[in-house]
Amino acid sequence: MSITDALRGLLVVSRRIAAEDMTKWVKSELEGYPEDERVPIYRRGGRLPISLRFDGPGGFRDTMRVMPSDLPRELQPSDSLGDLIQPIAELAALASNDEGKDPALQMPMAWIGLYREFASKGQAPSMAMMNLNNATMVIPQTLLIGMIDRVKSFALDLVLDLEGVSLEAGAPGGPTVETSKALASAVTINFNQVYAANSTVAVGQNASVTQLTIGDVSGLLEAARALLTEDGVTALSEALEKDGGEPAAETRDLLDRVKTGAYALTTGLATNGAYDGLVALLGAVFPGFGG
Repeated sequence: MSITDALRGLLVVSRRIAAEDMTKWVKSELEGYPEDERVPIYRRGGRLPISLRFDGPGGFRDTMRVMPSDLPRELQPSDSLGDLIQPIAELAALASNDEGKDPALQMPMAWIGLYREFASKGQAPSMAMMNLNNATMVIPQTLLIGMIDRVKSFALDLVLDLEGVSLEAGAPGGPTVETSKALASAVTINFNQVYAANSTVAVGQNASVTQLTIGDVSGLLEAARALLTEDGVTALSEALEKDGGEPAAETRDLLDRVKTGAYALTTGLATNGAYDGLVALLGAVFPGFGG
């Protein structure tokens, strides 16, 4: 049975148990993910290699492969650029091609132009007497094979967990997530693992829940408004910028000021609550940060 046929069967199950998150996931796998939506962890390309093609006199061409970490920060593509949003049938076809050639995503012309500027100043890898005219982000075939295997494993684990709750799960007239808390819990636990890089944090006086993803600085600043005054949010933004985009000395100095009462809201949120909440937000966006 193909992966697409298996997912269509899972779509029937998701509709019968009325699990909206599960239905959305199956449809996204079959139809592709929207460009503005964060994909599951197994579809995140991360820091993929970039293939550079240089053209020189007499039609001579040569290529070079670099990793994003080899490039200046301004040239490093965002992590989301390598996300695999295509329908799983397309990715399966790419993974099974016999040509032995890795698929690739075309880099924007604006990026190529910026690269040329850095190369002309000796700040990016280049080739003497040659110009960069093409660049692609390479997607190793092994990455695609592994991704598809993870989808299969996740789908199997999900079905087994649902059956562990009730053998009638997915059958006509069987239990739904509304009628069975155990079934709802099984679905929730599985999908929390699929989107594991998303962190849910309770912030503010009313403990409102906000979901953040790794590296989501704009989301962090927005959530911080439940803890700090506007001056405090601005100070946090400036501290992160001075620290080079990740919390370090300047951010810790800001936390020390918050801990002593600076930038406190007038809503009655305790100083320690503002400090602890801010540390939790920073930890969600920058894993490993502990205040």
